[in-house]
Amino acid sequence: MPVYEFTALTSSGRKVKGIIDAELAKPAPDMAKVADIIKKSREKRPAVAGRHIDEFVAFYNTLDADQKAKVLARLRHFKERIDERFE
Repeated sequence: MPVYEFTALTSSGRKVKGIIDAELAKPAPDMAKVADIIKKSREKRPAVAGRHIDEFVAFYNTLDADQKAKVLARLRHFKERIDERFE
């Protein structure tokens, strides 16, 4: 991959990360919105995005409030670990 493509992907990735971070920081994040952001970014970063985004959102939408809170806590923890690796 040429350097300019890598730089563009890195810049785009930071922008997407910021948007996702802002949504996940909300008390009741819109997971469909997060999924849409990931799917749109997947066009440029296919290897980074997961394969089962729609299935996750469908699963998430079946959870009650306590279960959603646990899932969000786990996602936020996972995100923090990723953030630490790239600081």
